[in-house]
Amino acid sequence: MSVSKPVIIPGDYQHRAATRGPAVQRFWHYTKRLAIDRYLPPEPRDFILDAGCGSGVITSYLGESGARVIGLDPNPESIDFATRTFARGNVTFVNSEIDQLSLDRPMDKIYNLEVVEHLSAASGHEMFRRFYGALRPGGQLFLTTPNVRSLWPLIEWAVDRTGLVHADIGEREVEFRAREIG
Repeated sequence: MSVSKPVIIPGDYQHRAATRGPAVQRFWHYTKRLAIDRYLPPEPRDFILDAGCGSGVITSYLGESGARVIGLDPNPESIDFATRTFARGNVTFVNSEIDQLSLDRPMDKIYNLEVVEHLSAASGHEMFRRFYGALRPGGQLFLTTPNVRSLWPLIEWAVDRTGLVHADIGEREVEFRAREIG
């Protein structure tokens, strides 16, 4: 059973947003790196999973530390782009759902950036169960999601309406499930 339905977007979407997108998108992607560096920076000895890696931007960033990193995403276009653009000796990409991934050892860290808000409550619960099973004792999960009670939904709505983001994304990007989170 899959933990989510893949959201199929262009394989290079996150890379384009982080490198060539409007300033607000580039800043949003830059702050992900700042948060990682502040709260859970990768170490060279780490075995890391980036679950929901998209086009591989964060996976590659995590790999710059020397850690062994697996980028996982159910979108074949994203994995194809990430593999062509970022794969190297310590960084690999896998087109799969979390429940289909076979690991040779437990993970030290799992990064899950802006994925959970796209899942139903049941799929989110299953994803966390899988993460728990994949982490070594004492392993850590780094999870981000837009705060539904912040200004970010308004900013995203405004950016969507100006046409500054890819047309296919506007309808499918952050689907807040306010009734599920209270």
